[in-house]
Amino acid sequence: MAELLQFSRPLPADDTFIRTAVADDILRSIDLVRHIEGPAMTMVSGAPGVGKTGTLDHYARITGDASIMMTVAQGEGNPSHLASALMGYTPRGVGTDELRQPVMGCIGRGRVLLVDEAQHLYQRHRGTCTKGAGFEWLRAASAEGGFDVAFCGDLTLHRIIDGFGQLSSRMRRPVIIPGVEPADVLAKEHAEGIAGANANKLLTAAARLKGGLRNVENVARMAKLFAADGTVTAGHIRAALIDLKLVPKGETDHANGS
Repeated sequence: MAELLQFSRPLPADDTFIRTAVADDILRSIDLVRHIEGPAMTMVSGAPGVGKTGTLDHYARITGDASIMMTVAQGEGNPSHLASALMGYTPRGVGTDELRQPVMGCIGRGRVLLVDEAQHLYQRHRGTCTKGAGFEWLRAASAEGGFDVAFCGDLTLHRIIDGFGQLSSRMRRPVIIPGVEPADVLAKEHAEGIAGANANKLLTAAARLKGGLRNVENVARMAKLFAADGTVTAGHIRAALIDLKLVPKGETDHANGS
């Protein structure tokens, strides 16, 4: 793969964040929309546990006032709920078009809005709101207000956005992550000070389960509690897998190495 050139204004360093290959891919797309002149949009659509939300949190932390992050709860993806979340109060008697102006003022020109769990913007609402109205409302607010948007959600998100021509044509460098990458498991292992082919095999299997990289982090940290001298072995990882109930039923003996 060709080496990617760095942008002229690189992101600030953060030694507390584990830079996996997936995280770097996400960060590059979000940073790209910030470097493009005028409002721009991107999308991150991925399986659970690949590090999407953690990467957005990291980006919001290192960029400070240049970004704002919000999470869309299920059932709260309509324009009025979005406006309430962004402004900090619930507007009364105001139409969705009129709501855009105060929201644009809250976000501010030149900033980036990070929308996590964005698949919840696609739902049918009571009254006059149509299915997916939250997407169109944010697109219009971005265009008028001069701020960037990064939509982040599960693997349904890219299919949803593909169904909105006004949105899909505006996505810059979309990122689709079908599952946890082996290189990302290794990155987590190195960050936790764990090495060895047997340990990697066990943690890679844990990453394939629901929870993804969160399983790797939880198992690694519990294994450290078992390692009296601080040296984590495959045996400690097997014990942690069993204790955290991450071993399929009937495979406990196999996890113990018997």
